[in-house]
Amino acid sequence: MSQKKRPRLHTFDDLKERLMQFSDGMLLGPSGLPLILVFLSFLEHAVANVLQKAFINGSTSDSLLDPIDGFLGSFKSRCDVAYCLGLITTRDKKDLETLAQIRNMVAHSVQDAEPFSREDVRELCDGLDPDVYLASGSWDEAMKEIEAVSPPQFASIERPEYRMRFAGVAVALIEVLDAVHSRTTTPISAAPIKLNPNGTPA
Repeated sequence: MSQKKRPRLHTFDDLKERLMQFSDGMLLGPSGLPLILVFLSFLEHAVANVLQKAFINGSTSDSLLDPIDGFLGSFKSRCDVAYCLGLITTRDKKDLETLAQIRNMVAHSVQDAEPFSREDVRELCDGLDPDVYLASGSWDEAMKEIEAVSPPQFASIERPEYRMRFAGVAVALIEVLDAVHSRTTTPISAAPIKLNPNGTPA
């Protein structure tokens, strides 16, 4: 009997390709809300992808990650387990949770046309540091390069540094999770342990 195939989650190549399709419109659009919602959707898929590869193949693993009624259906629970398995660092977990907190704050409010104009959102963004994910250079240098080649509408965005800081950390985390996924090996199911009459393993 053939083994049941896992439901296919978005691969990291799929995620990055779709991200590139959306990036210009999200970064330069009149509101930062689409940017927040789409990035978090991508990150939720990315964390689930990592966990799916770290779990044994089977229906139990699949049901755990079911977004509707799975025990690991929530973003927070997935991040917690990824951290406990040693797949992500303390910093990764903290930033993922901060991005999710921002998403939850703005997704339930229709009063603000520009989420990054909110003081509470800006305070959370101040705690995001894209520099920690860079092997060289700095985020300030990257921002100057981005501004130099950006179309005129970039200058009309209210406080673009907050929008770009959010996006910078989100993109970095997608790349980090891609690397984690690549180096993670799917375990095999545990073999039965036989015992000797005295109770010791055979």
